[in-house]
Amino acid sequence: MRIGIDITTWTNPRGFGRFTRSLVLALLECDHDNEYILFDYSTGENEHYWPEHTKVVPVHSRKLKTDTTGIGRRRFTDMWKMTRTVAQQSLDLLFFPSVDSYFFVTKPKHRVVTIHDVIPELYPDLTVLNSGHRFLRRAKVCLALRQAEYVLTGSTFMQEHLQQVFKLPKERIGVVPYGADSTFGLPTKRSDVQRMVSKRHGFTLPYLLYVGDNGPHKNLGVLISSFRRLKQKRLQDTLSLVIISPEDSLPPGINPTCAKDNPGEEEYIYHLGFQPDNDLKALYQGAEALIVPSIMEGFGLPGIEAVSCGTPIIATTESPLPELLGGAVIAVGPKNEQDIEMAMISLLEEQGLAQQLRHSAIALSEKFRWSNSAEQLIKLFRLWVS
Repeated sequence: MRIGIDITTWTNPRGFGRFTRSLVLALLECDHDNEYILFDYSTGENEHYWPEHTKVVPVHSRKLKTDTTGIGRRRFTDMWKMTRTVAQQSLDLLFFPSVDSYFFVTKPKHRVVTIHDVIPELYPDLTVLNSGHRFLRRAKVCLALRQAEYVLTGSTFMQEHLQQVFKLPKERIGVVPYGADSTFGLPTKRSDVQRMVSKRHGFTLPYLLYVGDNGPHKNLGVLISSFRRLKQKRLQDTLSLVIISPEDSLPPGINPTCAKDNPGEEEYIYHLGFQPDNDLKALYQGAEALIVPSIMEGFGLPGIEAVSCGTPIIATTESPLPELLGGAVIAVGPKNEQDIEMAMISLLEEQGLAQQLRHSAIALSEKFRWSNSAEQLIKLFRLWVS
């Protein structure tokens, strides 16, 4: 097969950008039977070592714009350039790693679009804040669902939501769980990692971790309120909350500063900003738990990365993480501060619970890898084109 892939979301720092990068590289590494044609901007930003069975086709258009929630949009002239460029290639299948980069397609016949979540549809006031952008996104999604034969998503949890929200038949939706990059793995000695990250970043031990942006649906404000309630009850505790989030996405009252630059911080809430993967791995490894408090998650990729590092999860029930990760997760309702607070207390104080959760995480540490995702996706491609 000649498989085309739109990789114009490659440089996006959010989850669907990592999905594009990691899944495409895994596809190219494990599949030597098919030929891949990658469609990218002509800026040269995505230069990479490409295998021999790969061809990169540059499209002379402006980069996909994204707002603060990561929603992507293009000018119509640029969309038309993408359409014409793709039509000039003789493809068997065209794959979009994100519906946010979708454009009108005339060829090929077989088209697959990834819809990571239905959060903009269920919570439009929390995601697509501009009404004009909301209308354009809705039109783009409708176009994608009208043109694409199949929809890809990351979990049966989201497959069911796609069926309900878009009235899609189950057989049109393929499910491929996402993975963690090979960077993320178990620590040799966790106590050494904890001392290292504490010294490097200046926060106190032990610590809970949040990784992600702060769109309103991410619920970071509720997490912070829950943590403050916990600290009021445990005044002598040195427990910290470490936030890994872009500096422009913090809720009011949290300053974008490292703990070591603000040693007088009494609340033990520390914001470290963006972290490269090797540093992020260490932060996962040393944490008591990763907390995913979102009102809804399409997948929750940081949860998979954390478990790959042997770290337990406190995760919203409105996500696939409790189902996917089972005994490594404490599931909480996302809208109640007290539920999140009680989950943190249980993790920290119930004898044996943390050890049990950590053992479950370690047992799952190699289950979710992008190589597995790529192999499952290739099987779906073959099925859909046959």
